[in-house]
Amino acid sequence: MIERDLIPHFGATDLRELNEEDLLVFVSAKIEAGLSPRTIETTLSVLRRVLSLAHRRGEIPRNPALRMGEIMRRVDRRAATEVRRADAWTREEVATLLAVARKHDPRFAPLLHFLLSTGARRGEALGLKWEDVDFDRGRIVIRRAFVANQLTTPKNGKARSVGMPPMLAAELFDLVAQRRVEAMRHGWGAIPEFVFPSETGGPIHHANLERSWMRLRKKAQALGVRPLKLHSTRHTYASLALASGKSVRWVAD
Repeated sequence: MIERDLIPHFGATDLRELNEEDLLVFVSAKIEAGLSPRTIETTLSVLRRVLSLAHRRGEIPRNPALRMGEIMRRVDRRAATEVRRADAWTREEVATLLAVARKHDPRFAPLLHFLLSTGARRGEALGLKWEDVDFDRGRIVIRRAFVANQLTTPKNGKARSVGMPPMLAAELFDLVAQRRVEAMRHGWGAIPEFVFPSETGGPIHHANLERSWMRLRKKAQALGVRPLKLHSTRHTYASLALASGKSVRWVAD
């Protein structure tokens, strides 16, 4: 990547003068050359590492590649001829998805129901603990996420409280009873602290979650459900909330 892309483009550039606009020009040139966004982003990550080391040694005042995600989004907006529409499932597709999950993967079904009912991110679902679920008030506090196989804060670094619809509350309440049975069967002293644990009681590995989702998505597709990404549960939640009369501000919060 250094020899093929970075040196030919930046070889004569003084790193002390490099700015975000230069990176935008680089990305645009590589898109026109036919490179995929993933390859371009990986190449930029090499440059970002070099700039980070140079900044640490005091050789440049700042690292212009720190906001690489924003740089890629700006390129997308410049190249786009229309606003990209976030994909969301219809109510009918949601019902089919949940029915298929409950029939073919009952362990995955409550997690999918949670994502569709709260708009939470998958990492936030994997990091959810029973201490975060308030059945009395009908609220769930999102205070952590399991990302890159480690616990961290939510994406914006802040906790938030979301409503727990009655159907979701009923499913989670039943889930507590199921976890108690599992704990007794495995000889655990208590139920796992995570609401959606792996079969060994710890957090679910992202690769295993993705495999479960791909199997389920294929079965649902055969019944007419569009094969969207799991992240579309978040867009679906927002879309259905707006359709039911919630304000944009309410959904954003």
